[in-house]
Amino acid sequence: MLLTQLTLNNIRSYSSETIAFPQGSILLAGDIGSGKSSLLMAIEFALFGASRPDLPAEALLRKGTTQGSIELSFILQDKHITIKRSLKKEKDTIKQLPGHIIINDIKKELMPTELKAEILALLGYPEDMLTKNKNYLFRYTLYTPQEEMKLILHEQADERLDTLRKIFNIDKYKIIRENGGLYLRKLRTSIAVLESKTEQLLNIQQKAQEITSALTNAKEQLEKTQRGLALVQKERIAREQKIKTLENQLQQFQQLKNRDIALRISLQEKREQQKHLFQKKEQMERELNILAGIPNNSIDEIRQQLSVLEQEKNTLVNRKSFLQDKIQFLNARIREAEEQIQRLTPMIDAAQAKEILITELNVKLQSRQHRKEKQTQLQQLWEKNAEVIAKNEALLNQENEIYQKVTTLNNCPTCLQEVTTEHKRTITQNIAQKAERINTLLAEAYEQKKHITEQQSKVTQELDELSAVEKELAHASLDILKREEYKKQCLVHANNLALWKQEYQLLSDEWNSSPGEQKIIVLNTKIGEIQQLLQPIIKRNLIQQQQKELLILEENNKNILNTLEQELEAHTKILIQLPDPTPTIIIAKQNYTQIVEKEKQSAVLHAQHQSIVQQYTTQEQEIKLHLSELLEQKQLLTRTREYEQWLENHFLKLTYTIEKHIMIQIHRHFNGLFQEWFGMLMNDDTITARIDDTFTPIIEQNGYDLPFENLSGGEKTSVALAYRLALNKAINDIIHHIQTKDIIILDEPTDGFSSEQLDRVRDVLEKLNLKQTIIVSHETKIESFVNTVIRIQKQETGSCIV
Repeated sequence: MLLTQLTLNNIRSYSSETIAFPQGSILLAGDIGSGKSSLLMAIEFALFGASRPDLPAEALLRKGTTQGSIELSFILQDKHITIKRSLKKEKDTIKQLPGHIIINDIKKELMPTELKAEILALLGYPEDMLTKNKNYLFRYTLYTPQEEMKLILHEQADERLDTLRKIFNIDKYKIIRENGGLYLRKLRTSIAVLESKTEQLLNIQQKAQEITSALTNAKEQLEKTQRGLALVQKERIAREQKIKTLENQLQQFQQLKNRDIALRISLQEKREQQKHLFQKKEQMERELNILAGIPNNSIDEIRQQLSVLEQEKNTLVNRKSFLQDKIQFLNARIREAEEQIQRLTPMIDAAQAKEILITELNVKLQSRQHRKEKQTQLQQLWEKNAEVIAKNEALLNQENEIYQKVTTLNNCPTCLQEVTTEHKRTITQNIAQKAERINTLLAEAYEQKKHITEQQSKVTQELDELSAVEKELAHASLDILKREEYKKQCLVHANNLALWKQEYQLLSDEWNSSPGEQKIIVLNTKIGEIQQLLQPIIKRNLIQQQQKELLILEENNKNILNTLEQELEAHTKILIQLPDPTPTIIIAKQNYTQIVEKEKQSAVLHAQHQSIVQQYTTQEQEIKLHLSELLEQKQLLTRTREYEQWLENHFLKLTYTIEKHIMIQIHRHFNGLFQEWFGMLMNDDTITARIDDTFTPIIEQNGYDLPFENLSGGEKTSVALAYRLALNKAINDIIHHIQTKDIIILDEPTDGFSSEQLDRVRDVLEKLNLKQTIIVSHETKIESFVNTVIRIQKQETGSCIV
């Protein structure tokens, strides 16, 4: 992997800058705080994105801006790759936006996590680094801040070993052991639970045998009672069939007896009817003798006269009724029309007054558009004012943060030089002047905001009032439209009223000029006289007709009477020959009741045995289910014990052995590299160094161990740099598939070095013999060691390349 170009936009102290990286050794030179380390942070962010706590997004975005981006180009395995990531400020947080990666002119738009996964695959880093916050391989092969390398030397031995395990990707063995221990405790808990559950297995097996034996006996008793019940049911069915046969015979006997009674009743009724017909015939003859003196006028002529008189009478009555109903109807319609006219007249007058109100309301609404425009202008002024306030508040917070940092700063964090009081006073005075100007602008902006808010409130109130006026105008306009409708309705009612009054007058005149009740009385008298003349004639003719019908009915009745007498005689002979089955049925039903009672007793006994069998069957099923579960748990207990023994006695011990062998190999290789680099940097035969089993540097001078804390600043830096270079080389040698072996970044590697030690850095660079080495330092002497120098300068607007 070789870096070629880095482009920054609103990143830390850089507003917009592009840096080219050639091959060979490169020095990033500049004063303290000029922005050298920002470039290294940008490279790490471009590759892996933001991560906490080492590289949060808040530490990258330039203060006072809302968006920023980093674009990094590099060559990897003959592939030209460009990756771009962006940041955006939203409210109080800074988020990563989707970015893209271009590989040999093929572009892919990806989310931040997808970009990291793509880079991990290209660099040959483990996939599990995708979910880790710290990029261990990158931090200890390609770029490590010098203070962080010293920090690993100050850590406890266990913490240092954990870090190295993560770097060499063998922390998985410790994780496996920890997870194995957790699982082992869980297995032991399961074993205890299973042992407790299977303690009652023998008792349950014995109880299952007892229940099975009891169930067999109960089934034998059930079969015995079932056979007895079947015999009783068979006898009950036979007796029931016999009763049905006897009941059928009884039904036939009753039918014959009922038919005999019915024939005798019918015969008696026909004799009575014959007697009644004879009496009625004598009465008709007497009535005909009385009506013999009535004249033989034509009935049709009399009925025709009667019809003419009734028709004339009906005509007079119908016309009078029609006139009366029509006059009442018109009278009701006239009253209704007058009421509608009285109701609509005030409504028409009230709507007339709304025309003046509409004119007044339209005048008020003319100023509404002007107020809306004024409301829009005020909203725009308010938004601009809010932007000014937000911008000045951000600037004021930034100045306050700088003021706090400067006032509490005693030494430069990079070179550890003392910051003078005069220098701090100059900076704080400039900050105070800027803050005073910002506060003045803020006060003016807040006053303007208050004035704008008051005007907005006033305009909003006026618009609300005009909205109420608009609603009132709509109601008034609706009343005007209704007035025309009221006028039309009133006109229709007036026209109808005139027509109905005219028709009412005509009908009243006709009613007054009609013949009256006298003519109807005369007609009724004539009709009564004709009806009295007609009734005796009709009665005589009717009696004569009935007399003929009575003769026919009398003859028919005689024939039926003869038939009934013959049928009764034959039926009586059959009935005498049939016996009455009622006594036999009574005895049969008594026997049937006895067998039913016996069947009930057998059924109860059978049901009791069925219940016993069901109970034992349920118990057998439940205990077999329980026994099956216990046997499964017994098998599970056996398997769990086997798992526990294998995990404790074989698997966990094996992870220790594997990890130990790997760590021994890493330690041997790492120790040799560390001694080589330390000897090159110190060049002192009296001081030697080695790495113990916990990967702790052991410094010896004249045969005595020297604690790391008691070393001088240059000696500590030498130990840290040797440790750093040895770790880099060991990782690249042991982890063969990573693709960052051709590049290294050294951040302030010579802090506290003497002039002689700085000269030895030249030998270190030649020994490294990498295609690309990037050094961050403010030591001017290193400029003579490198192929390219990139100078960085801090100006008022930010950092830039000079």
